[in-house]
Amino acid sequence: MGKTFDSIAQGLREAIEHEQRYSSMKKVIRVVSLKNQPSDYEYWLSRPVAERLDAIEALRRQYLEFTKNVEPRLQRVCRVIKPA
Repeated sequence: MGKTFDSIAQGLREAIEHEQRYSSMKKVIRVVSLKNQPSDYEYWLSRPVAERLDAIEALRRQYLEFTKNVEPRLQRVCRVIKPA
């Protein structure tokens, strides 16, 4: 019928091991009620700029790793400006 507690726990362990191999971010798991859920926005504002950039880079690399047919580059932005 559903997954057993042991299979769920094994899945969590495997996910944590995968993250530890491919990410330099600290692993923290907390269980909170929806009413007491802290704001991600406030958390990231409290972190130093360098740490925020490192987290963005880690997410970008994970996205590229799991997405097929995506080149790791910046998008080009073109603007046409009419002369005055």
